[in-house]
Amino acid sequence: MPLAIAEMYFGFRNPQGELVVPLDQAYYIWAAARVDLWDQWPRLPRRVRELAGRYWHVREDDLASRDTFYAMARAYAASPDGLYCLPEDVPPREARYLVVAHAQNPLRLAKQLVSEAEELFYQARSPLPVAGPGQWCFGGREPSVVTIPDTEKDAQVLPLRLRTAAYRPTTTVSRKKVLHLAR
Repeated sequence: MPLAIAEMYFGFRNPQGELVVPLDQAYYIWAAARVDLWDQWPRLPRRVRELAGRYWHVREDDLASRDTFYAMARAYAASPDGLYCLPEDVPPREARYLVVAHAQNPLRLAKQLVSEAEELFYQARSPLPVAGPGQWCFGGREPSVVTIPDTEKDAQVLPLRLRTAAYRPTTTVSRKKVLHLAR
């Protein structure tokens, strides 16, 4: 996904006429989520910013590491099935950009890749173990007591999938509320 979005906003033609994607922009803005480094971020369409947010939610934490991102991008580009390939005029370990090897719309491609990543992310989350049968107490001075019947043995609870509130361009918060949140 970082490569597809970077292709859309930072892609350019090299002297050979090939469309290329700079790895620095793919990494800093999209993989590492450093949107503060790009003054055009606030002007992007809302759907693109939301797509980036969906990606960051399911992204492997390792991809926020520059070395890991570069290594994975270069390894992916070395694959014959890759949507991007390594430039021929640069040794693979020194590649600072990748050549586009597909004819898809970058935003559609990014959306498809994020959807696939979300599907894998949520499939990989397994049901969580829960308390077994018996009587359970929790709380402070006045504890709550819960009795779980024997029929609930080996029960599992599926992980919850939460969605955040819709994007709002501005939010007004009172001084009192800020001070309360700061405590």
